Amino acid sequence: MSKLKAFLRVVEVVAGCVLLTATALILLVKTQLMSPATAQPVVMALFWAVLPVWGTLIGVTGRLAHMRWLAGWRWWRRRPAYLNIEDMKLLVHWCPRPWRFASLVAAAVAIVAAVGTGKVVWSPGQAFTQAHVVSFSATAVFFCAMAFPVLTSASRMPGQYSDHFGRRQERS
Repeated sequence: MSKLKAFLRVVEVVAGCVLLTATALILLVKTQLMSPATAQPVVMALFWAVLPVWGTLIGVTGRLAHMRWLAGWRWWRRRPAYLNIEDMKLLVHWCPRPWRFASLVAAAVAIVAAVGTGKVVWSPGQAFTQAHVVSFSATAVFFCAMAFPVLTSASRMPGQYSDHFGRRQERS
């Protein structure tokens, strides 16, 4: 396994842990099994964990888009070099189906929780309430649910990215 794939596996595990922890926080606080005051440090840690996940996601998708650009925009084919729908499907092709389903369910839970909570604003001197925990955790769940299938697929993709993305336009 290359260093990049090993790094992607680590970030994938971080994204999975954020997904599980944030979804559990939403459910625990909503059912009042956990107080918002005890959940506050966990929510703050979740936001710090989301940053490397999204940074890696941007790096992976940016790299794939760059490879499409390197493959070249052929003026006689009139095809742009950005990622199209087929490429986006290929981004999650190697993600196991149960994990894709779990990400969709987590995103749906996050959307329902966020819509149910409404707009929430918090300042450092303010007490942490149930609405704060649910809203902030829902945000972390949603962002990681979008990144998780892409990162999982990228870490399991056989070979190199250029094998699947870079030369694709030249073959067609």
